[in-house]
Amino acid sequence: MVFSELSLTEPSTHYVTVPDLDSPSWKKRVGGMQRATPRASRKQLEVTNFKFLKQLGLKKPGFLPDFGKDKRLAVLNRFYTNIDKTTYDELLADSFKLTTAAAGHSTYGKADYTKLMTDMVKPAIPNFSWGHATSGDKSDDGYSIVTVQATGHHTDKALEFPGRKAIPSSGNRFKLEEETQRVKVEDGQIQEIVVLPNKGAGPLALYVALGGKA
Repeated sequence: MVFSELSLTEPSTHYVTVPDLDSPSWKKRVGGMQRATPRASRKQLEVTNFKFLKQLGLKKPGFLPDFGKDKRLAVLNRFYTNIDKTTYDELLADSFKLTTAAAGHSTYGKADYTKLMTDMVKPAIPNFSWGHATSGDKSDDGYSIVTVQATGHHTDKALEFPGRKAIPSSGNRFKLEEETQRVKVEDGQIQEIVVLPNKGAGPLALYVALGGKA
């Protein structure tokens, strides 16, 4: 198969080397015996985009590296390091959703999640930290694994969660259990976060850690 221009989600250009099928060395292959293709007879293949393969429902060829890893990792690091409306507005897709099997299968859209973190958590816990860790690698289904362990000190405003009694500034420090999140990043934005269930992590666990009742 001869590839011409392929399409990557990112606009950057990368190069890989493929054999020239018309070269004499390639044509001399007989009965499964293969000779190494001389460097001089190899062609440079410019790879600029892979989006057309995704549109056709095809996977990226395995011989190519994950060109989007660095940008994906940058998105994840920025998202889990900064809690502010500008970051969420830029990094969360309009169709973003966060789902979790814990606490009654909660689901948050972009607006709900932004409000939860910037209007409720951050004002009450200024030093809230996700303590995240991720390689930025992507699985075949398009998700990256991020491990988080939330920590912080409830020193400022009351913590208010929808449908629950507000917790006045308690002075409590907390360190929740580790939580695994599957995150899908496409076109430079986070499309979805799936939180794997862990009773000792998540919004309800935070509420209880600061003195609230489940």
